[in-house]
Amino acid sequence: TIQSCAPKKAVTMLAWFLGGTLCGAVIHRLIYQLAHAFIVKYEPPVKYQAQGSLFTHIFAYRTSCLANSLFSVFAGIWIVNDVHITNDIIQATHSMVDISMPLLAGYLTIDLHHMWKEHVLTRPTNRPASIITFLKRDGLMILHHALVGWVAAPLAVFVRKGHYFSGLLLLAEVSPIWLQFRWLLSSYGYKDHLAYSVNGALLIASHFWFRLAAFPRAFAAYGHVIGVSPWYIAATRLPWTCQIGSLLLTLPQIYWFWLLVSGLVNHIVSTKHKSTKPS
Repeated sequence: TIQSCAPKKAVTMLAWFLGGTLCGAVIHRLIYQLAHAFIVKYEPPVKYQAQGSLFTHIFAYRTSCLANSLFSVFAGIWIVNDVHITNDIIQATHSMVDISMPLLAGYLTIDLHHMWKEHVLTRPTNRPASIITFLKRDGLMILHHALVGWVAAPLAVFVRKGHYFSGLLLLAEVSPIWLQFRWLLSSYGYKDHLAYSVNGALLIASHFWFRLAAFPRAFAAYGHVIGVSPWYIAATRLPWTCQIGSLLLTLPQIYWFWLLVSGLVNHIVSTKHKSTKPS
């Protein structure tokens, strides 16, 4: 009887995770449909006058992204704060992880479909979309979605400890909030306004703190529990699987951070150039 409990529990947890993933996909598809039905009533911005269907699709799927970010940040704050109170970040578990992680996996799965549709809509008619062209364009993002949605999220549910780190993973969704606003400002012609630059600065700051600095902070917290410092020494005491997982999640964040910083610098330089150019 004791030996049969573990398999039964694993099957139950798998059913829970798959059911939650399906619910997450359905919820975000519904959000997409509602946003699409709302924005299709309005004239697209000048930038998308010739591509109205593309604008409505991007608006709808970015609304879904925003909804996921807001919920994930809410769940992440709740988890991290509650686990901090227990002073046991390694062994402590939190019921919110069992809800938020399957929903996150569902969102990331349906988001791949939305990304594919955008890829199809942006391809020229004489060069149709294919899996190869999709991978060439969005391969890194596809890998990120797969690692977080199909590896990190199920592990967070099945490994019944370390939910503090799952909370930190959810808090990484702070930066996409500003990413959606950046697209909205750009689409409606506010790229040369101060609001666009301020939003860009918030995007970079949140990406650095919640996506890059989150790993040293997590390693430092782990080191505090096991009595090892500084954080980079504590990182070497992690199981090799955790070290590889952390590396795979960190490398894309470094690349995207470099793109964000270089993009903001180029934007500021071009804006100053336009303001100083004689009329």
